[in-house]
Amino acid sequence: MELLALPCGDGALMNSLNHSTSLNSYDRRGDFISKTNRVILCIVAFAVAFMSFFVDTNVANAADSLHYSSAMAVAYNTSVDGNEFLYEGYVDKEQWQSDYDTELAELRQLHSELLELQDYLSEDNKAIVNNFDLDSFKYINELEETNKQFAAMRDEALAAKEKKLEEERQRREAQKRLERQWRQQSNQVIEQQSYGSNSSSFKSQGVVYQNGTRYTYYSSNVLYHYRTSEWTADNDGIYRDSSGYIVVASNDHAQGTVVSTPFGTGKVYDSGCASGTIDIYTNF
Repeated sequence: MELLALPCGDGALMNSLNHSTSLNSYDRRGDFISKTNRVILCIVAFAVAFMSFFVDTNVANAADSLHYSSAMAVAYNTSVDGNEFLYEGYVDKEQWQSDYDTELAELRQLHSELLELQDYLSEDNKAIVNNFDLDSFKYINELEETNKQFAAMRDEALAAKEKKLEEERQRREAQKRLERQWRQQSNQVIEQQSYGSNSSSFKSQGVVYQNGTRYTYYSSNVLYHYRTSEWTADNDGIYRDSSGYIVVASNDHAQGTVVSTPFGTGKVYDSGCASGTIDIYTNF
């Protein structure tokens, strides 16, 4: 076997060895860099996937919580006009508008009722009602609060109205009672004046009505009482006892009861007449 002769000396051999070593080192660095790049790419891919999941989750949560957070409109720099529904936690503008219209209709009805009840409102509440502007509301919560306020004002006015009507009813009843009493007293005076001084009218008519009682007479010439001798017939022909009481008969009062008559105070000494009637004992 022939040995391959190297074209160079010891220096060339060392250069050749160094070159070979450099190539091997380069290959190892390349493998390391390649592996490092793959690791970095994996990390980046994982980070991208994680960020994508995080963003999607937060977007979904933000959409779910939009109904409850009015700050979202501010966060996205949304103007108020036309977007009131966002500030009140609504996602659906049509639903917000429907609820707004319902509250507004209720407030309009309450305001109309309060205008009819102005006579029963306090001065402060009357000023609120008269200076009220239905077009000044932008939010549902404002309408709700005003509805509560107006409902309380209406209830207060209705209570004041009922109290005033009851006082008026009581006043009318008291007036009627006074009028009835006055008529009864007037009739009693007239009857007493008519029959107290002139029993001839009673004799000719035979009956007198006063305060719901029927007064008639019965004569000693027809029915002689066993105590007639104890009584005295005055100039008017009416019997009186020794105490001055008019002698009467009644089935509604016990004997000895003192009663009123158109001719003076009487006392029951007899019975035998109809209920509601008092018989006066006379000599005519």
